Amino acid sequence: MSQGIPTKPNRTGWVHPMLKEIAKAFAEALYERLAHDNLWYELNPNRGAFVRRTWPTLLPAVRTHLAQLLGMNTISEEEKVRVHDALVKDHSLRLGRHRARVLH
Repeated sequence: MSQGIPTKPNRTGWVHPMLKEIAKAFAEALYERLAHDNLWYELNPNRGAFVRRTWPTLLPAVRTHLAQLLGMNTISEEEKVRVHDALVKDHSLRLGRHRARVLH
């Protein structure tokens, strides 16, 4: 499966697929943590809706986390190349979003 730059934006705009996948995993983990509180769970019983609503807000944390991984010795050089490539492409997509806003 290629994780290149998408050809058109999704509903949340231009986001690299790797970052989107990780943000969704962050949202799933956050839901699991918060769902231990029974009152919170009563108000948020739909995991899928929570993940769909929350993952875009977690993108800055994902970008920070991935950037920090590049400086660690705990991941392979191959993984670092994949992470770096995804961050560079995502940054290009973010620049494209900014340009599109300026033009309209």
